Amino acid sequence: MLLFTQTNGDTQTNTLAWPTPLVVSASFGGAVPAITGAVVTAVATCPDGTEVPFELCDNGENGDKEAGDGVYSAEFKGFTEDGEYRFDVEGKNVSGMTCWDGYSPSEGGDLPAPKQVEPFVRRKSLTVQYDGLPEFINATRYTGTEFASWTLNRNTGAMTGSLVVSNQPTSRKTLIAPFWYAVTETVNVFLAKVDGYTDDGDPYVNITDKVEAALMAKYGRKSMAPGEWVAIDGVEVYSRDRSIPDMTALWSLWADPPAGAERRIDSYDRDSDGVLDDEEILLAVEHWEALDMDDEALLKRIALWKQGEE
Repeated sequence: MLLFTQTNGDTQTNTLAWPTPLVVSASFGGAVPAITGAVVTAVATCPDGTEVPFELCDNGENGDKEAGDGVYSAEFKGFTEDGEYRFDVEGKNVSGMTCWDGYSPSEGGDLPAPKQVEPFVRRKSLTVQYDGLPEFINATRYTGTEFASWTLNRNTGAMTGSLVVSNQPTSRKTLIAPFWYAVTETVNVFLAKVDGYTDDGDPYVNITDKVEAALMAKYGRKSMAPGEWVAIDGVEVYSRDRSIPDMTALWSLWADPPAGAERRIDSYDRDSDGVLDDEEILLAVEHWEALDMDDEALLKRIALWKQGEE
C-alpha cells in the first residue's frame, strides 16, 4: 500500500503550518493497475493521545481528486494543537477490481479488462508535523447561535438547519477563525458529520469556511466584532424522532479571540481579554472564602472587575 500526503499539489509533505489543508491518500499495488472497491479507514493520533477515526474514499470528494481512479483520499480537519500527528491507515479488499484508468499502453492496443482482486488487508502509517494553530477557546459565553429554519434532508435523514451565529455586543471580543460548532450528544440529537472533538470532549463540525464567507459578504472582512452576526446554511443534525431538535442547552461555539496573553491583566483573567468578568471574579471569591486569598488581593480584583463593567 502506498501512503502519502497531498498539499497544494505536493506529495509527501510531512511538515505543514496552519491553515494549510492536509489530504491523506492511499493506493494499492503501485501506479498500474490501481484497485477500486476497497475500504480504507484511518485513525489519527493527536499530540495529546486523542484518536480521531476517519475514512479515505475514492469518490472525488473531500480531498479526493478523481472518483474511481484507485486513489483513496480524505482531508483531515481534526488538528487541535501544534505537534506531531500519526496516521495509521488500514486498507481492506473484499471484492475490489483492477483499474487501468488513465493508463496508455506503450505499444498501443486495448487496455486489459478489469479483473477480480484477491481479498487482502494492508496497513501503513505516516507522521505529520503541524504547527501554527491559533489558540482558540470555547467562546460560547461571548456568542449566540440560533437556528432560523429546519428542513429534512431526505437523502441522509438528517435535519438541515440555517444557523445564525452572533457575537454578543457585551463580549468585548473580536472573533476570528477557526469557528467550530459543537454539540453535546444525546440519545435523540447528534451531529450528522463530525470533524473532530473539542477539549471538552464534544464532537464539532468545522463551520469556518461558511462563517468567513458570510462575514466577507456582509462586512467585507473575516472577523466578527462584538454585536455582529451572520447566517449560514447546511448544518446537519440527526434527530432520532425526526422532530425539530432543541439545541438550547446542547451547543457550544469555539473561536479565536486575537487578543493574546499580553493583554492578561491578572492571573484570574483566564481568557486574556483584559478584563475580569463575572465568572472570573466569582472564582476569586471562592478562593478568598477558602482562605486561599487575603482581603487586599480580593479587593484589588473586585476593582478590576468593576472597571470591566463600566
